[in-house]
Amino acid sequence: MLPECFDDKEVFSMTNNCFSADTSIGLLALSPPAYNALMRAGIRKIGDIAALTREELAAIRNFPDDSE
Repeated sequence: MLPECFDDKEVFSMTNNCFSADTSIGLLALSPPAYNALMRAGIRKIGDIAALTREELAAIRNFPDDSE
């Protein structure tokens, strides 16, 4: 069963926690390097991350690359 928050179209779910597009990235369990890289790039909300393509996210300076 899905959490009630899925009634909203602009909701993202991570491990059964619901976040709106306006939720601060500070509430995510990001590593300090990932958080700092996003903040320097002007990314402040989950919706900002969701709007990025994989290429745009990979182009953020000092953003960790887990593909290695």
